[in-house]
Amino acid sequence: MRGRRACGWRGQKTYPIDWEKAREDDDPDAYDTSDPHGDWALHMDDMAGLAVKLPEDLAGLLTQVRERLDRLLLDEDR
Repeated sequence: MRGRRACGWRGQKTYPIDWEKAREDDDPDAYDTSDPHGDWALHMDDMAGLAVKLPEDLAGLLTQVRERLDRLLLDEDR
């Protein structure tokens, strides 16, 4: 196994799969994926460090758009 993300990132380290266990148990949630998940979390931390902070006025506008879309969704459910 190795971590991956839709952006194209692939974890550098690979982790072995116990194929005997895989044959016995078809439940994907039965496998320990904490190592690839940890690699992914580190990648996400790296990406967050590169993010540009939005100006407050733009962040406020985006909040208004989200709130308005939420209201539209609620109205549609009625």
